[in-house]
Amino acid sequence: MGYSTPNGFRLVYNRLDRKFERMFDGQVYQFAPNETLMLPELVAEFITLRSVIKFDPFTNESVHALVMDGDPDFERAYTEPLQQELLSRDTVDKYVLGNTGGLQTHPEVIPVPGGGYTGPDDPSRNTPLLTKRV
Repeated sequence: MGYSTPNGFRLVYNRLDRKFERMFDGQVYQFAPNETLMLPELVAEFITLRSVIKFDPFTNESVHALVMDGDPDFERAYTEPLQQELLSRDTVDKYVLGNTGGLQTHPEVIPVPGGGYTGPDDPSRNTPLLTKRV
């Protein structure tokens, strides 16, 4: 703690015990386990926001692998094992929408009558593409 950085730069800390990398503007930024790097502020904000390793959609809480200086988790390693999935199932096992009446959603092909491509010369079109002036 107590680090000072030049204006326009931020310290970014990798909370994981493994290598972590993110890309910004074609440049790959690699972090060794529990490493702190000084990066331009724009880069630091971009890559930390996109370093989510766990997300709970019901509480809207997320855990980030990378954190910037000033964050309460700065220089505090993430010790929990990483999950196979990004979404946390701690609060609920099945993700259903409130308007489904509690039923699980599932993909289904719905036929649309009259669907398909109609060319410009198709008489079933309601409006002509080109109007000829006389």
